[in-house]
Amino acid sequence: LPIYSFLLLYHKDTIRKFFMELSKDENSLKVREILYEAQVISRQYITGLMIEMGLVFTMNCIGFLLLGLKYPFFLALVAAILNLVPYAGMLIANI
Repeated sequence: LPIYSFLLLYHKDTIRKFFMELSKDENSLKVREILYEAQVISRQYITGLMIEMGLVFTMNCIGFLLLGLKYPFFLALVAAILNLVPYAGMLIANI
């Protein structure tokens, strides 16, 4: 989902142009409004993921430092990145 969200944001102008050409003139304002709302929601989702990733990194890093593990920053980063994969990511990171 993060990859799809990124690609949708990256190609937003092409997608907007496609939907505007696809819609009829009386619906163009509604289509423009829906596309804008989708863009705002996608940005909020990506921002939320980045905040969550930062929190997971910080908490894991503190925990790994307290446990005295080797490479705590690297392991915390791997855990934070794998946390983007629902359910299985954190399990893999913990293993």
